[in-house]
Amino acid sequence: MYNEEHEKRLAKESKLPNSEGKVWEEIKVGETEINISGKVCKVVISRNKEGNIEIEPTEDGIWNKDGWLSEGHCVEGYNFEVILSQHNN
Repeated sequence: MYNEEHEKRLAKESKLPNSEGKVWEEIKVGETEINISGKVCKVVISRNKEGNIEIEPTEDGIWNKDGWLSEGHCVEGYNFEVILSQHNN
């Protein structure tokens, strides 16, 4: 599942339980507005069945041709921040 180096780190870390085999309940965490490349966008935040957080923009027309995210979006992390930005080709 992971590369060999990460598997060794997993085996060494004993304070946290491993996620392998854990059954995650898919839940909606909430709705809010966030900054996506300088625009205020409505989003739904969820935890998926793999245990990962999803942030889905839901603003009307945002995905349509000429919409703010019509060319896609990028997700990156910085410390504990999750940053969504507009993708430009």
